[in-house]
Amino acid sequence: MNKLKTIALVTACLFCAFVVIGTLTPTTVLAVAEDSAEYEGMSLENVSAEEQKEEKVEFETETRLEDIPYGTTEVQVDTIPRGTREVASAGVYGKVSRTYLVKYVDGVKMDEALYTEFHVSDPVNEVVNVGVGGTVAAKDGTVYSYNYRKQMEATAYTYLPPYTTMTTATGETLRKGIVAVDPKVIPLHTRMFITSDKIEYGLGVAEDTGGKIKGNIVDLAYMSYDECIQFGRRQMQVYILD
Repeated sequence: MNKLKTIALVTACLFCAFVVIGTLTPTTVLAVAEDSAEYEGMSLENVSAEEQKEEKVEFETETRLEDIPYGTTEVQVDTIPRGTREVASAGVYGKVSRTYLVKYVDGVKMDEALYTEFHVSDPVNEVVNVGVGGTVAAKDGTVYSYNYRKQMEATAYTYLPPYTTMTTATGETLRKGIVAVDPKVIPLHTRMFITSDKIEYGLGVAEDTGGKIKGNIVDLAYMSYDECIQFGRRQMQVYILD
């Protein structure tokens, strides 16, 4: 379009000049117009339709509901193995309604700018538990380092023919400190310290199993039936030692 305007302006100026001096003819005007067009690197007849086409510019508003990212809150715990991570509660994205002014050129999106913003909801952080382990002190002052702890139901057993034998599932001789476990919960040969606010069993090793020892339960070996009756069934803290 700028080239056409230049051609038109040059032609008009020359037309006026020739009128003043009385030498203008139709042939002369055409020749001057053609020379001027060629000066711009083109002729009037060769101006393409594409070059003469005006761009169609439109502006529209678009509203979108967008996410606000959530963060992560880490909580140190001693109830899962040291160094492991466990999602305690999932994060929730916040929401914001944003309206944009969008520019289209010939139907093609070229640019956009934020126009208005409306807060809908806040994000909720994801909570992740991180295992850190710890230490536990026995009544005699001995301090044990543990990987993690579990609160478990505990029962007691002893050598009681024909229901039990003096040989454990791993071949050890039954004695105090032998603990029957569910190997799916606590692997055999695991060392542990077992205590509660009322009674301290002390050190134990997972060296036995039992038909009724399934899931979150341990069976603690004693050397007499009376001790087993006194212990009964109770909740104990089982510290899995390093």
